[in-house]
Amino acid sequence: KPLPAKIAPTAGSPRGPPKRSRCASLGMMAMLRAGLLLASLLATWINEASAVEVEAGTMVGTRLKSKEEIMANMTMEEAARMVMAMQKTKDAPALMALLQKHLGAAANHEKAAGAALRGKNAATTTAVPAGYAALQPATDMLNSFMSEARMTLDLSQIQCSRFERSQMILLTEAQRDVASFNGLAADARGCVLRSQGNIAALNNKMPQVKEELDDHRHNCANQVASLKYDLMILNGDIRVMDKILNLTQCSGEAAAPSFLQTGMEDLMHCEGCGGKDGLLMLQHSGIQKMINTLESKTARAYLHEHLMSIHGAGRRVALTQEEVRHRLALLEEGSEHRLQQVKAHVFADDTTTTTSGMFIPGTSEHLNLPDVPVPPEPVDCKPTNKCTLGSTSCIALYEKFTVVKGGIVDKRDTTSDELVDTERYCEETDSSLSSQLVALGDQLREHQTNLATCTKNQIDSEAQSHAKGRQHADLKAEYTETLTKCCEEQNNERSEICALEKIRGELYKLEGVTRFITDCEVSDWSEFECSSTCGGGVRRKSREVIVPPDGGMACPPLSMEEECNMQPCPIDCVLEAWGGWSSCSAECGGGVRERSRNVLVEMQHGGEACDETEEEEVCNGQACDADCVLADWSPWSTCNQACGGGNRGRTKSIATPALGSGECPGEEDEVRMMFEPCNTFDCSTLLPPNRTKLNCASKLDVVIVLDSSGSLGSHGWAMSKELTVKLVESFTAEPAADIKVGLLVFSSTDKTEWVRHLDPGATVEDVKNDALWHMSTTWTANALALAQGEFLHGRPDAGSIVIVITDGKPYSNKATEEAAKKLQNTARVMWVPIGPGAPVDLINEMASKPVEDHVIRVADFNNVADDWVANKILAGACPKVS
Repeated sequence: KPLPAKIAPTAGSPRGPPKRSRCASLGMMAMLRAGLLLASLLATWINEASAVEVEAGTMVGTRLKSKEEIMANMTMEEAARMVMAMQKTKDAPALMALLQKHLGAAANHEKAAGAALRGKNAATTTAVPAGYAALQPATDMLNSFMSEARMTLDLSQIQCSRFERSQMILLTEAQRDVASFNGLAADARGCVLRSQGNIAALNNKMPQVKEELDDHRHNCANQVASLKYDLMILNGDIRVMDKILNLTQCSGEAAAPSFLQTGMEDLMHCEGCGGKDGLLMLQHSGIQKMINTLESKTARAYLHEHLMSIHGAGRRVALTQEEVRHRLALLEEGSEHRLQQVKAHVFADDTTTTTSGMFIPGTSEHLNLPDVPVPPEPVDCKPTNKCTLGSTSCIALYEKFTVVKGGIVDKRDTTSDELVDTERYCEETDSSLSSQLVALGDQLREHQTNLATCTKNQIDSEAQSHAKGRQHADLKAEYTETLTKCCEEQNNERSEICALEKIRGELYKLEGVTRFITDCEVSDWSEFECSSTCGGGVRRKSREVIVPPDGGMACPPLSMEEECNMQPCPIDCVLEAWGGWSSCSAECGGGVRERSRNVLVEMQHGGEACDETEEEEVCNGQACDADCVLADWSPWSTCNQACGGGNRGRTKSIATPALGSGECPGEEDEVRMMFEPCNTFDCSTLLPPNRTKLNCASKLDVVIVLDSSGSLGSHGWAMSKELTVKLVESFTAEPAADIKVGLLVFSSTDKTEWVRHLDPGATVEDVKNDALWHMSTTWTANALALAQGEFLHGRPDAGSIVIVITDGKPYSNKATEEAAKKLQNTARVMWVPIGPGAPVDLINEMASKPVEDHVIRVADFNNVADDWVANKILAGACPKVS
């Protein structure tokens, strides 16, 4: 509610009311009413305002005039005409009569007005009342008119100032609203453009992903079908090899009588046919028929490789054409295709022809003629270099067939793993592409929704902006019109005061009375601080008397209280604490993570605006495909051999793992593992004069794995056994060395046995008496697995090493490699490959590093028993020798 203005008594005003005429009393009552109205308006005056497009305090259209300017330009005639035209003057007949008396000339300029006035005076007055002829009553009346005009002027100033300030607030708010809605419309337009761009990109991306998914499914279906077909072929070949192995049993109840009785272990090899490597055929119709049913390239390649190795190992005899015919006849059944290959090659020069069914050029029909007789075919007893016959043993042939089957099994297992990996890859990629399609569809719908929402927001914001613009234009027009009227009203009030003052002085002058009249002059309002900065307060205002009245216009009120700062208090935005960061949108390559916070209190009435409620930052900026970072080189290790040229090494570990498709060298890569020679002097310098073999002086757990497969032959087994005896002698010669030696003899899985477990009591007699030649296949993977298990009983403070002595290929390369890698986590693995049939490349992959210290190659069984072989093995196995 507006506070009532408290108006102090006017300085210089008389304490009690003097005796006044009726007209003077009416004038004072008018002044009182004007004062009350002024107080009421002052109580609602709003002091605060903001500048907008129209400068505050500037009257638009009409200029405010000062009192001095009005007085200087106002003639007495204009003053008389103005005063006599005032309704207050017309309502005071005595004053009007006095003015007519002294200012008649001025009144005559408006005859019509004077005639109307005289007619009214004639009707209402008949004579001048007593005592009224004096000038004082007229002066009092004019002073009251001046005070009333002054109060009206003050009232106009207050009303106009209040209007101006309130209107300025409305204009400012409208201007802010226009700017705000323009900003919202611009943001919405940007959102529209972004949404349209995203929709276009998604509409272009989705068909590409769909096509990629279709191609992926098609390719996967072909790959899986191809791998499954390969598996079917390989499994069929494995079953064939099982049948062949059953037919090539060399001993026991399972032996194949037909094979053993015929003695047809011979292999016939014909060069130049059946491919660049020639055609190789076993002289057994049943087995050769099965061999011909093998379908996979893997089976044929393995079979040719291993049969050729035993064909070339024995004695070979060149066959005559007649012998070839004879042997082919024995294989006629089930081998027609391959026999035709041999016949076409071996008998290429055979001129035997037939005219039966011959087609003669130039005729259109076959002739019914007898065949042309041919001379008898000569018996060719001369050797031919096109086909040779090589003999082999049942044991060797059985082992080679076993190795062939192992190779096919390896290929089957590799293909099976590839099938599993392919199906997993296809499933994961299918799921990824399908999820990507779903995500793209969700994004498309989201952007379409955003487009609709943003379009609506743009339209609404533009409409609101235009509406606020029209409102601002209306407010501005009202502002200009109202302030123009205010200016005119205030100029009129000032002119009225000046006219009254001018007439008052003129009356005394015309009466010939000298009177110095002084009107009350007051200072401008002085304002005290508002009791509140917002939300409604009270301000006290005051002004002082500069010139006290002396017979002139009384002083206006000198103090008042008014409401101030009625605008609502600004409310600042209040936000809650930031929430946690979301997970990164990408694991690499630059993703985005975000966090948000809610608004607890909205900003109002020009308070402090809210800061960002959502925040995002780049995360995982590292490249998706980054190579690993390696640490510095480790210190050099001690030399791994006491003599004979060992190595010491150093390694690099991984400091930062590789990312995505980034590469990282393996543990044994040369950039991560380095060796340099050490202790290069000859071991013979360490031997005393009466000894030719080194002895081990290190604390070790040693397992010797000895091959006893059939491919060794009796001589090879004897030499391998003799080498083992020398090794056991050297390992056990130094009792103080505290060495445990285990001996495992291996062949097939059912013919692999421990001659001696890890034990400090191993002797040469154990090897001589208990190590038996099993003459079976080479299941090296099984032997390595058993050796690894033996180290469960080993000693933590002793060195661990496995020495593998072998001559042939293992049953399964894949299984053997896996077993060797696992064994290397437990012990060093040293290999002693003997003879030309040992798979040196495979052994190099399965040996501990450096390879040159852990692969002791012996070219021939005749050299195995030499002391240098045992010394070389011992120097590599024992860090300390004697």
